[in-house]
Amino acid sequence: MEKQNTDEQVMYAYWFHNMKLAGNKKMWEISERIGSPGQIYDCDPQRLGQILTDKQLKYLENSKSMWDLEKEWEKLEEKKIRFLPYFHRDYPEYLREIPDPPWGIYLKGKLPDKRAPRAAIVGARQCSEYGRNMAVRLGRILGENGIPVISGMARGIDGISQRETLEAGGESLAVLGCGVDICYPLENRDLYNRLEIQGGILSEYPPGTQPIARNFPPRNRIISGLCDVLIVVEAKEKSGTLITVDMALEQGKEVLALPGRMTDALSRGCNNLIRQGAGILTSPEDVFQFLPGSKEKNAKHSLIDETDTDAAIRTEEERELYRVLDYMPKSLERIWSEYNRDNISMQRLMQMLLELYMRGAVGQAGGSYYKK
Repeated sequence: MEKQNTDEQVMYAYWFHNMKLAGNKKMWEISERIGSPGQIYDCDPQRLGQILTDKQLKYLENSKSMWDLEKEWEKLEEKKIRFLPYFHRDYPEYLREIPDPPWGIYLKGKLPDKRAPRAAIVGARQCSEYGRNMAVRLGRILGENGIPVISGMARGIDGISQRETLEAGGESLAVLGCGVDICYPLENRDLYNRLEIQGGILSEYPPGTQPIARNFPPRNRIISGLCDVLIVVEAKEKSGTLITVDMALEQGKEVLALPGRMTDALSRGCNNLIRQGAGILTSPEDVFQFLPGSKEKNAKHSLIDETDTDAAIRTEEERELYRVLDYMPKSLERIWSEYNRDNISMQRLMQMLLELYMRGAVGQAGGSYYKK
């Protein structure tokens, strides 16, 4: 493509990408048949008529008089949004290699270093305490070890893992199913703001695009496309998370699933993936072996790392109580029946739990439920 990296070509590309003539595949077809964005802009209507419907052709021609290239580009820059069409030097190489790569992408913040190995973490929006705990640990471990985390900034596993990655001093990239100028869901506004500074926010949809349901399945191919390994923390048997898995497998990516209890609905998707041949996630080393240049990396923590609690547990009595607890909350009555040390009183049990809670070894999950 002539002058493909000039500002002028990128501005023409921005115009073309906002015309909403058709989907991503149609844009690729037009580019392959006509040429550069500038050539599409200047193309004879008769030639374009061989590709577009009369309605599309009329819309495209009318847009030229309504779309001020430089003014619209200035508006984009004022919002601190970058547009990277497929021919841009900063367009991610990872995306060039996937089926149906996005013709162009929008970015706030920055992309992960081109040389950095990266992992994607996805999972249930309505996650369990077990899933939440594992997402926290995974995000923290990857962040501390300098592995950028790719996800969708959704409530639940996605947002939790990304937030913990940033807390650990790492980088993260969110791929949205709406414009990058729209925070969705709103409850993740704090994460959205931090990603602008400590990572990036990416979308193939133009600014202003609302988060409608049909936008999310296509964005999943970008999440999987940008990673070296996809980690599934929790998923029901039928869920949007498994769409991302299918796309990752189509792209030839490694998939790791976190095993769970067979009685837990949120673990059935992961357990089925493992049964079908996905890797089992039991430690950070399981992730690092699939990351380029990270096979010899030693994780600073394990997924089930209880070293932080050792100092908080001071007696053998407390240690036995801690063994009864799980990462899934248990009721006080169940803990009492399972512990049952020398017919301990309920009052003494509650006192021990309170002391362990104050020292940070035990968490409370509403009312009379406790967990590690």
